[in-house]
Amino acid sequence: MMIMNGSVIGESKQLQTLSKEPSSHVVDLGDNKSYVVRGMGSTSLKIENGVKFHLNNILYVPGLKNNFLSISCLEDKGDIVSFFDGKILVWRKYSSIDKARVIGVHEGSLYRVTTPPPQSMVHMEINPIELWNRIYGHLHYKLFPTLKHPIHGIPDIK
Repeated sequence: MMIMNGSVIGESKQLQTLSKEPSSHVVDLGDNKSYVVRGMGSTSLKIENGVKFHLNNILYVPGLKNNFLSISCLEDKGDIVSFFDGKILVWRKYSSIDKARVIGVHEGSLYRVTTPPPQSMVHMEINPIELWNRIYGHLHYKLFPTLKHPIHGIPDIK
């Protein structure tokens, strides 16, 4: 898990950069558990509207199970944050609210950062003989070579 100036993000593999340096810092959570900081990194989150959201100074804290994003971290880097109509809006200081991006939505008693669902592309290659046998309903065509005499009455041609 990562902590970004007081925020948490997934696992170490979610970071684009990670420097595992020893630290005396500890993260205390609401369940009275403490976690030692094991490094620092950065990442970019692609939010649902396709905009990349870059985060720096993420502290690596193994053992945490959920992601958290610190609002004060966003404000410290020059963003304005607003919670409106079940959404988290963020825009740069000194710019218009028209430039606001939706980075999260209200779910239960928390807000969730809106990232697009993971997508994958599947490539499947089918042998033309297998395709032909599937088309004609030959379910067990691979058994043909193991049959001793599949058809009776046809003479062997030598």
